[in-house]
Amino acid sequence: MLRWFIKVYFSLRFFEPFEAADLAYITTESMNDSVTTVTWGFNGKMTYPMNLMLPFMKMDEMPGKDLQNGLDRLKMILEENE
Repeated sequence: MLRWFIKVYFSLRFFEPFEAADLAYITTESMNDSVTTVTWGFNGKMTYPMNLMLPFMKMDEMPGKDLQNGLDRLKMILEENE
């Protein structure tokens, strides 16, 4: 079995509750002939005073819903093209 790994970097831009642009990524790794693991994440900095609000904000949920929607759509497309 041929195993492969791909990592794609992109800019993740926020407009609310504040403007920011952070480096984000999606990785794919084949586990076997029928299973691929897809992972996403992002790295960013938050300056004062916004960093004090971070524990009260659900930052992982803000882009999380959109990224999960994209992963679900990717899965659907890949399964349709098997």
